[in-house]
Amino acid sequence: MKTNILSIAFSLLSGFILFSSCSNLQKEVKVSLPPYEQRVLVECYIESGKPLQALISATQDYFGPKSDTSLFTEIFLNPGADVKISDGLKTITLNYDLTPQFYPSFKIFNYKSSDSLVVIEGRTYTITATDSKGRQVDAKATYVKPTQITEIEIEKVPNNDSLWQMSFKLIDPLGKNYYQVEFVNLSDSNRYLGGYVTDDGLFDGKSNTFGFQPQIFKDGDTVQTSLYSLSKEYFTYLSTVQAAKDGAGSPFAQPAVIASNINKGIGIFTIISVSRKNFVVKY
Repeated sequence: MKTNILSIAFSLLSGFILFSSCSNLQKEVKVSLPPYEQRVLVECYIESGKPLQALISATQDYFGPKSDTSLFTEIFLNPGADVKISDGLKTITLNYDLTPQFYPSFKIFNYKSSDSLVVIEGRTYTITATDSKGRQVDAKATYVKPTQITEIEIEKVPNNDSLWQMSFKLIDPLGKNYYQVEFVNLSDSNRYLGGYVTDDGLFDGKSNTFGFQPQIFKDGDTVQTSLYSLSKEYFTYLSTVQAAKDGAGSPFAQPAVIASNINKGIGIFTIISVSRKNFVVKY
Protein backbone atom coordinates (compact mmCIF):
# COMPACT_ATOMS: atom_id res chain seq x y z
CA MET A 1 0.00 0.00 0.00
CA LYS A 2 1.33 3.45 -0.96
CA THR A 3 0.83 6.55 1.16
CA ASN A 4 1.06 9.94 -0.55
CA ILE A 5 2.72 13.02 0.91
CA LEU A 6 -0.59 14.84 1.29
CA SER A 7 -2.01 12.18 3.58
CA ILE A 8 1.14 12.22 5.69
CA ALA A 9 1.01 16.00 5.97
CA PHE A 10 -2.66 15.89 6.94
CA SER A 11 -1.90 13.32 9.67
CA LEU A 12 0.94 15.43 11.07
CA LEU A 13 -1.21 18.56 11.03
CA SER A 14 -4.07 16.77 12.81
CA GLY A 15 -1.68 15.47 15.45
CA PHE A 16 -0.22 18.93 16.04
CA ILE A 17 -3.69 20.47 16.44
CA LEU A 18 -4.67 17.70 18.88
CA PHE A 19 -1.46 18.15 20.90
CA SER A 20 -1.93 21.93 21.01
CA SER A 21 -5.50 21.62 22.20
CA CYS A 22 -4.46 19.18 24.93
CA SER A 23 -1.62 21.42 26.08
CA ASN A 24 -4.13 24.20 26.67
CA LEU A 25 -5.94 21.93 29.13
CA GLN A 26 -2.89 21.70 31.41
CA LYS A 27 -3.02 23.49 34.74
CA GLU A 28 -0.31 23.76 37.35
CA VAL A 29 -1.51 22.50 40.72
CA LYS A 30 0.38 23.37 43.90
CA VAL A 31 0.01 20.94 46.79
CA SER A 32 0.62 22.18 50.33
CA LEU A 33 2.29 19.42 52.31
CA PRO A 34 2.05 19.28 56.12
CA PRO A 35 5.27 19.93 58.08
CA TYR A 36 7.54 16.88 58.14
CA GLU A 37 8.17 15.33 61.56
CA GLN A 38 11.63 13.81 61.69
CA ARG A 39 11.98 10.59 63.71
CA VAL A 40 14.99 8.96 65.33
CA LEU A 41 15.97 5.72 63.58
CA VAL A 42 17.53 2.85 65.52
CA GLU A 43 18.92 -0.44 64.22
CA CYS A 44 20.56 -2.73 66.78
CA TYR A 45 21.14 -6.48 66.97
CA ILE A 46 22.56 -8.20 70.05
CA GLU A 47 24.44 -11.47 69.57
CA SER A 48 25.60 -13.30 72.68
CA GLY A 49 29.25 -12.65 73.49
CA LYS A 50 29.79 -10.32 70.51
CA PRO A 51 30.76 -6.60 70.73
CA LEU A 52 27.72 -4.33 70.78
CA GLN A 53 26.88 -2.16 67.76
CA ALA A 54 24.01 0.15 66.86
CA LEU A 55 22.99 2.52 64.10
CA ILE A 56 21.51 5.79 65.38
CA SER A 57 20.20 7.93 62.55
CA ALA A 58 17.09 9.89 61.60
CA THR A 59 14.42 9.79 58.94
CA GLN A 60 14.59 12.32 56.12
CA ASP A 61 11.88 14.28 54.34
CA TYR A 62 11.48 12.79 50.84
CA PHE A 63 10.79 16.27 49.45
CA GLY A 64 13.38 18.03 51.60
CA PRO A 65 16.96 19.13 50.72
CA LYS A 66 19.41 16.34 49.89
CA SER A 67 22.79 18.01 49.33
CA ASP A 68 23.44 19.94 52.55
CA THR A 69 26.58 18.53 54.22
CA SER A 70 25.47 19.50 57.72
CA LEU A 71 22.10 17.83 57.09
CA PHE A 72 23.89 14.64 55.98
CA THR A 73 26.01 14.67 59.15
CA GLU A 74 22.98 15.24 61.36
CA ILE A 75 20.81 12.56 59.77
CA PHE A 76 23.19 9.80 58.72
CA LEU A 77 26.30 10.19 60.90
CA ASN A 78 24.48 11.54 63.96
CA PRO A 79 27.35 12.23 66.39
CA GLY A 80 26.63 13.27 69.96
CA ALA A 81 24.00 10.67 70.87
CA ASP A 82 23.89 8.92 74.25
CA VAL A 83 23.32 5.19 73.61
CA LYS A 84 22.99 2.53 76.32
CA ILE A 85 22.15 -1.19 76.22
CA SER A 86 21.22 -3.16 79.34
CA ASP A 87 20.28 -6.68 80.39
CA GLY A 88 18.84 -5.44 83.68
CA LEU A 89 22.05 -6.23 85.58
CA LYS A 90 24.72 -4.63 83.42
CA THR A 91 24.49 -1.39 81.40
CA ILE A 92 26.93 -0.67 78.57
CA THR A 93 27.45 2.72 76.90
CA LEU A 94 28.16 2.70 73.16
CA ASN A 95 30.54 5.30 71.73
CA TYR A 96 30.43 7.10 68.39
CA ASP A 97 32.65 5.11 65.99
CA LEU A 98 32.57 5.03 62.17
CA THR A 99 35.11 2.24 61.73
CA PRO A 100 33.74 0.05 58.87
CA GLN A 101 32.28 -3.28 59.95
CA PHE A 102 30.40 -5.08 57.22
CA TYR A 103 30.65 -8.80 57.97
CA PRO A 104 28.84 -10.86 59.23
CA SER A 105 25.84 -8.53 59.26
CA PHE A 106 26.61 -6.60 56.04
CA LYS A 107 25.40 -3.46 57.81
CA ILE A 108 27.03 -0.20 58.88
CA PHE A 109 26.87 0.95 62.52
CA ASN A 110 27.98 4.26 64.01
CA TYR A 111 27.88 3.46 67.77
CA LYS A 112 29.97 0.62 69.17
CA SER A 113 31.46 -0.94 72.28
CA SER A 114 34.06 -3.66 72.72
CA ASP A 115 31.96 -4.95 75.63
CA SER A 116 29.37 -7.67 75.15
CA LEU A 117 26.39 -9.26 76.88
CA VAL A 118 25.68 -12.94 77.41
CA VAL A 119 22.19 -13.66 76.10
CA ILE A 120 20.06 -15.74 78.46
CA GLU A 121 16.66 -17.18 77.57
CA GLY A 122 13.81 -15.37 79.32
CA ARG A 123 15.82 -12.24 80.15
CA THR A 124 14.70 -8.84 78.77
CA TYR A 125 17.22 -6.56 77.08
CA THR A 126 16.74 -2.82 76.52
CA ILE A 127 18.23 0.01 74.50
CA THR A 128 17.86 3.73 75.19
CA ALA A 129 19.15 6.48 72.92
CA THR A 130 19.05 10.25 73.20
CA ASP A 131 20.28 12.18 70.17
CA SER A 132 21.96 15.60 70.09
CA LYS A 133 18.52 17.27 69.83
CA GLY A 134 17.36 15.65 73.06
CA ARG A 135 14.95 13.22 71.39
CA GLN A 136 14.81 9.98 73.38
CA VAL A 137 13.77 6.56 72.11
CA ASP A 138 13.82 3.12 73.68
CA ALA A 139 12.99 -0.50 72.95
CA LYS A 140 13.12 -3.94 74.54
CA ALA A 141 13.63 -7.47 73.24
CA THR A 142 13.76 -11.05 74.48
CA TYR A 143 15.67 -14.07 73.26
CA VAL A 144 14.11 -16.64 70.93
CA LYS A 145 15.65 -20.10 71.24
CA PRO A 146 17.27 -21.04 67.91
CA THR A 147 16.01 -23.89 65.78
CA GLN A 148 19.00 -25.99 64.74
CA ILE A 149 20.13 -26.92 61.23
CA THR A 150 20.18 -30.72 61.23
CA GLU A 151 21.67 -31.49 57.80
CA ILE A 152 23.29 -29.66 54.85
CA GLU A 153 23.29 -30.87 51.27
CA ILE A 154 25.05 -29.56 48.17
CA GLU A 155 25.03 -31.31 44.84
CA LYS A 156 25.68 -30.54 41.19
CA VAL A 157 22.77 -29.49 39.04
CA PRO A 158 22.11 -32.29 36.48
CA ASN A 159 23.64 -31.68 33.06
CA ASN A 160 25.52 -28.60 34.30
CA ASP A 161 28.98 -29.06 35.81
CA SER A 162 29.37 -25.44 36.96
CA LEU A 163 26.16 -25.04 39.01
CA TRP A 164 25.57 -26.37 42.51
CA GLN A 165 22.28 -26.63 44.41
CA MET A 166 22.33 -25.86 48.16
CA SER A 167 19.81 -26.94 50.78
CA PHE A 168 19.55 -27.74 54.48
CA LYS A 169 17.07 -29.37 56.82
CA LEU A 170 15.55 -28.49 60.18
CA ILE A 171 12.93 -29.83 62.56
CA ASP A 172 10.46 -27.05 63.30
CA PRO A 173 9.17 -26.83 66.92
CA LEU A 174 5.42 -26.79 67.46
CA GLY A 175 3.90 -23.30 67.56
CA LYS A 176 4.38 -20.21 65.45
CA ASN A 177 7.97 -19.72 64.35
CA TYR A 178 9.66 -17.22 62.05
CA TYR A 179 12.91 -17.66 60.14
CA GLN A 180 15.51 -15.85 58.05
CA VAL A 181 17.83 -17.85 55.82
CA GLU A 182 21.20 -16.57 54.54
CA PHE A 183 23.99 -18.07 52.43
CA VAL A 184 27.56 -16.65 52.33
CA ASN A 185 30.64 -17.79 50.40
CA LEU A 186 33.41 -17.42 52.99
CA SER A 187 36.09 -18.22 50.38
CA ASP A 188 35.02 -15.40 48.09
CA SER A 189 35.57 -12.36 50.34
CA ASN A 190 32.50 -13.32 52.40
CA ARG A 191 30.29 -12.77 49.36
CA TYR A 192 26.60 -12.65 50.24
CA LEU A 193 24.78 -15.15 48.03
CA GLY A 194 21.27 -14.24 49.14
CA GLY A 195 18.50 -15.18 51.54
CA TYR A 196 14.86 -14.78 52.46
CA VAL A 197 12.41 -14.69 55.38
CA THR A 198 9.53 -17.10 55.99
CA ASP A 199 7.30 -18.53 58.69
CA ASP A 200 6.39 -22.13 59.45
CA GLY A 201 2.78 -21.89 58.30
CA LEU A 202 3.23 -24.83 55.89
CA PHE A 203 5.38 -27.06 58.10
CA ASP A 204 4.54 -26.34 61.75
CA GLY A 205 6.06 -29.03 63.96
CA LYS A 206 7.53 -30.94 61.00
CA SER A 207 10.83 -31.49 59.24
CA ASN A 208 11.45 -29.06 56.39
CA THR A 209 14.06 -28.41 53.72
CA PHE A 210 15.20 -24.90 52.82
CA GLY A 211 16.77 -24.48 49.40
CA PHE A 212 18.35 -21.69 47.42
CA GLN A 213 18.91 -20.92 43.76
CA PRO A 214 21.87 -22.72 42.11
CA GLN A 215 25.27 -21.05 42.43
CA ILE A 216 28.68 -21.29 40.77
CA PHE A 217 31.42 -22.48 43.14
CA LYS A 218 35.09 -23.32 42.86
CA ASP A 219 36.56 -26.50 44.22
CA GLY A 220 37.28 -26.00 47.93
CA ASP A 221 34.92 -23.06 48.47
CA THR A 222 33.53 -22.86 52.01
CA VAL A 223 29.88 -21.81 52.15
CA GLN A 224 28.19 -20.77 55.39
CA THR A 225 24.48 -21.37 55.95
CA SER A 226 22.72 -19.34 58.64
CA LEU A 227 19.25 -20.04 60.02
CA TYR A 228 17.97 -17.16 62.17
CA SER A 229 15.04 -17.74 64.52
CA LEU A 230 13.15 -14.45 64.61
CA SER A 231 10.80 -12.74 66.99
CA LYS A 232 7.43 -11.81 65.50
CA GLU A 233 8.42 -8.13 65.66
CA TYR A 234 11.65 -8.70 63.72
CA PHE A 235 9.90 -10.89 61.14
CA THR A 236 7.26 -8.18 60.58
CA TYR A 237 9.97 -5.52 60.35
CA LEU A 238 11.92 -7.45 57.68
CA SER A 239 8.76 -8.22 55.72
CA THR A 240 7.63 -4.59 55.64
CA VAL A 241 11.12 -3.32 54.76
CA GLN A 242 11.15 -5.71 51.78
CA ALA A 243 7.67 -4.58 50.76
CA ALA A 244 8.84 -0.95 50.85
CA LYS A 245 11.87 -1.81 48.68
CA ASP A 246 9.73 -3.72 46.19
CA GLY A 247 7.31 -0.81 45.87
CA ALA A 248 9.89 1.96 45.63
CA GLY A 249 9.37 3.96 42.46
CA SER A 250 6.38 1.97 41.28
CA PRO A 251 3.15 3.95 40.77
CA PHE A 252 1.14 0.72 41.01
CA ALA A 253 2.59 -0.60 44.28
CA GLN A 254 0.63 -0.53 47.52
CA PRO A 255 2.24 1.96 49.96
CA ALA A 256 4.16 0.08 52.66
CA VAL A 257 4.44 1.22 56.27
CA ILE A 258 7.58 -0.15 57.93
CA ALA A 259 6.78 -1.88 61.21
CA SER A 260 8.93 -0.96 64.22
CA ASN A 261 9.43 -1.87 67.88
CA ILE A 262 11.21 1.41 68.71
CA ASN A 263 9.16 3.51 71.13
CA LYS A 264 8.86 7.14 69.85
CA GLY A 265 11.12 6.28 66.89
CA ILE A 266 11.45 3.83 64.03
CA GLY A 267 13.64 0.78 63.38
CA ILE A 268 14.37 -2.51 65.11
CA PHE A 269 16.03 -3.75 68.29
CA THR A 270 16.32 -7.52 68.54
CA ILE A 271 18.37 -10.45 69.84
CA ILE A 272 20.18 -12.55 67.25
CA SER A 273 19.34 -16.24 67.57
CA VAL A 274 21.12 -18.28 64.92
CA SER A 275 22.23 -21.76 63.93
CA ARG A 276 25.19 -21.80 61.51
CA LYS A 277 26.85 -24.60 59.59
CA ASN A 278 29.60 -24.59 56.97
CA PHE A 279 30.19 -26.96 54.09
CA VAL A 280 33.08 -27.33 51.66
CA VAL A 281 32.47 -27.71 47.94
CA LYS A 282 34.35 -30.70 46.52
CA TYR A 283 34.49 -31.44 42.82
